[in-house]
Amino acid sequence: KATVSSIAMDTAGNRFCTGSVDYSVKFWDFGSMNANLTSFTSMEPFGSFPIRSIEFSPTGGKILFAGGSNSARMYDRDGREILVCPHGDMYLHDMSNTKGHIAPLSCAVWQPIDAKTFATSAADGTIRIWDALTESKKHKKIIKLKSKRGKKVNPTAIAYSPDGGTILAGCDDGGLRLYDPRSFLPKTVEDIEDAHGSNVITSSISYSSDGMSVLTRTLDDCLRLWDVRRFDSPLSTFDSLPNHNEQTKAVFSGGLGAIFVSLCCARYRADRCRVS
Repeated sequence: KATVSSIAMDTAGNRFCTGSVDYSVKFWDFGSMNANLTSFTSMEPFGSFPIRSIEFSPTGGKILFAGGSNSARMYDRDGREILVCPHGDMYLHDMSNTKGHIAPLSCAVWQPIDAKTFATSAADGTIRIWDALTESKKHKKIIKLKSKRGKKVNPTAIAYSPDGGTILAGCDDGGLRLYDPRSFLPKTVEDIEDAHGSNVITSSISYSSDGMSVLTRTLDDCLRLWDVRRFDSPLSTFDSLPNHNEQTKAVFSGGLGAIFVSLCCARYRADRCRVS
């Protein structure tokens, strides 16, 4: 038995996938599940690398996986491999010239409106945007993350806005950076360097369904609620929420007016917070 590091459900609510630090991914189907509550298939898509993120496509037909390797993988809902993103060349200085990431991935997310596009982030200081319909030989676009002083920063969590118009990145310097991926050369829209404090890692980012609010979960045991119209300071900060894992999540509920928060401490427990 090992810690479940990621879980995702399809849009219809019929199937879900779980990923673990024991390198395995399991596929589950509510309709065919018996009294033993067993998965219908399992695999280790990244060999000896733990699973970092799982996400179903907007249509529910494809599943995107990121692990501790340099490459994201895509499977169909029955567990058949569809696409493997290429690795980059670590000896090339300009990240624009590498066809893929050269360091372990932190996240992989679907564009919520365009089901043929997804984005990945990694510890090489880049976010890369890919085409899901072809056996991609190279990313479509690249975003190179830098601080205001020009220093490279690594994205530890990313999320598309619900309309797909922007990508928000939480970085290893404690900053939040908002990018417009639609332009030929994706540009920075917002740069909040001290959003979480110096060098505080962001473990997850989640948008509300209307796109007006954002949750960031961080390794300083905090959860912050932001208004996207003014990123200068959070609306609310919830502290004393243990977080010692870079995959710990926080999400908005569908229509309950609540925020669900996972905790990671010496003795695991789950909790939730309600926001009025």
